[in-house]
Amino acid sequence: MVNKYSVDDTQIYNEEAFMRVATLSVSDKKQKTIAKSLDHRWLDRKVFDSITSSNNVINEIYLNMDLDQLRALSNDDILFENYIRTNSSFINAGALNVLFINLKVGAEMPDSDDITYLNHILTWGTNDIYLMPILQFNGVERREEIDHYADFVTKMIECKNSMVPGNLNLGISIPSFYRYKQLDKLLSLYDVENTEPTFVSIDFSRTGFDDTKRIGIVNTINTHFKENKVEDYFLYGFNVRTYRRGQPSPVSDEML
Repeated sequence: MVNKYSVDDTQIYNEEAFMRVATLSVSDKKQKTIAKSLDHRWLDRKVFDSITSSNNVINEIYLNMDLDQLRALSNDDILFENYIRTNSSFINAGALNVLFINLKVGAEMPDSDDITYLNHILTWGTNDIYLMPILQFNGVERREEIDHYADFVTKMIECKNSMVPGNLNLGISIPSFYRYKQLDKLLSLYDVENTEPTFVSIDFSRTGFDDTKRIGIVNTINTHFKENKVEDYFLYGFNVRTYRRGQPSPVSDEML
């Protein structure tokens, strides 16, 4: 079930290129990852060494849905279980399972019942980390997207804290419509948490690992944690474009 996570054992490498390696732990599951590197071949070797020394891998479970689909699932537990299994390559209790929810919305935003059900999904038994969902807007101006998402995050946190006892820290999602100058306001929404979120997932929106906009996002997050004197944090990139068409995303692209 969803649990409090920790990030520790951070190591800094300055050989050939700057790189951070941190360990993400949930219960008895652990995963190491890397922040960034300028030397891709060297990065591959370090990623391989990290993964082979770890007993677990992050299992990404993508849930792409709109409000109608979300509401249909809320009325049928069996339909929900089948939906989860259909949208995952595998579900393994030994893996570090993380639900990545992408909710498509238009003029209508999630109501209180939708917020409650999203929290039920994120506290589903096989999910290991509560990761804030991403909203995909249709027909909404960019400025309004930022305001709507901030309101959504605030309501999700309030609902989570009322449903789940104890200090369950959550993971921060960085949607692709955010620019680096807007990150401070997004990150400040999580200040109400008892335990500072240090697992950060960045949506690359099918851009490459070297996309300049995403590099700006990564650097801004690094600066944020540095200014707050937080050394142990875990950056995770998902939805990354492959190097060649048809090629599976290499592990080094999935882990920042």
